[in-house]
Amino acid sequence: MVRFNTIVGAVAEGDAYLSRPRLLRKFWKHVAAGEHLLIAAPRRVGKTSFMRDAENSPEPGFHPIYLIVESVSDEKELFRKLYTKAIEMVSGKSELTAMLSSLWKRLNVDVTSDGLKITTAAPDGFNDLLTLLKGLPAKEHFVFLVDEFSQAVENVRKKHGPEAAVALLHKMRELRQDPDVVKRVSFVFAGSVGLEQIVGKLNASHTINDVLAFDMPPFTSKEAHALIDRIVDGSDADMPMAAREHLLEKLVWLIPFFIQVVMNEAEDILNDEEGTTVTKKVVDQAFINALAKRNYYDHWHQRLSILFSTAERRFAKELLDLCSSAKPLGMDKVHDLGTTKHKLADSYMDVVRGLIHDGYLVRDAEARTLRFASPLLMRWWAQTIAH
Repeated sequence: MVRFNTIVGAVAEGDAYLSRPRLLRKFWKHVAAGEHLLIAAPRRVGKTSFMRDAENSPEPGFHPIYLIVESVSDEKELFRKLYTKAIEMVSGKSELTAMLSSLWKRLNVDVTSDGLKITTAAPDGFNDLLTLLKGLPAKEHFVFLVDEFSQAVENVRKKHGPEAAVALLHKMRELRQDPDVVKRVSFVFAGSVGLEQIVGKLNASHTINDVLAFDMPPFTSKEAHALIDRIVDGSDADMPMAAREHLLEKLVWLIPFFIQVVMNEAEDILNDEEGTTVTKKVVDQAFINALAKRNYYDHWHQRLSILFSTAERRFAKELLDLCSSAKPLGMDKVHDLGTTKHKLADSYMDVVRGLIHDGYLVRDAEARTLRFASPLLMRWWAQTIAH
């Protein structure tokens, strides 16, 4: 029985993750320069996996703290979570715990044989976090890897209103800009919802103008081949170079998720046919089989309701329907569709930028056209959603 090392849906970590050392070196260079970062990449490119890899391979003197805040819907809850995670990280480092010994009484934190214990039932997250960060020795640097921060901002907006969301953004900026904190802390944000898009709708872009976009591109051909090696190695099957190149040519957009999807289907085909070689024919059939699996793509359709208002969602769907015809769509047509038909003169380009950020579409600036980023997603959309 053929068994590939595929992982579809879950976050790839450890041996299942293909590290990107060049990207990681670039990341730590920015952090070492004291910059705050927004990991800019579409869905399914591997932002979370990259952050976890950064957490597990820090540069000397840097202390990464990964946390996911997707369910947070309250400002106090967010800062308490940041503070609690920071205490948990320090608790696992005896030298750092000793360096900060003068702080623990002020913060109502006990040093026990099992590590640090917060004794306050409901700590003041923001002020306690500020006290902790200000007390860091100059040579030590905390790096908060905040996953799904944009979703937390959106949750606050929905629960408490736009003013509360903007207040949260201002408070985060205040924390980043504090003169006693700025040399000791970096914040790295990522999320499946575009932070710039959400902040723009709140008319609060100035609250993140100190955050640098860190581009996380799709795989290079070399990286894609390395991932295929990792998937196939150790199995009873082989995949000749011709079949590998065929796979990459069909995918076009080389992101880990779609490579894993097609290889997962190829594994099933080999087992059904009792084969041991992934040929071009197997790759073609794997594409066809993958198109029948709605669970691979349903989130792309469902996310339109999360990203956009009702009117914007109608425009986004029609735009995607038109692009799924496999012909690039001219920007003049996009303009007419957004302004004349859908009456979104002020926001239709926000929708377009949102679809590009989330990995639905890519824009050819020279040709002034839009098309689907992934031929696989395009074909699924055409046969399942467009009508």
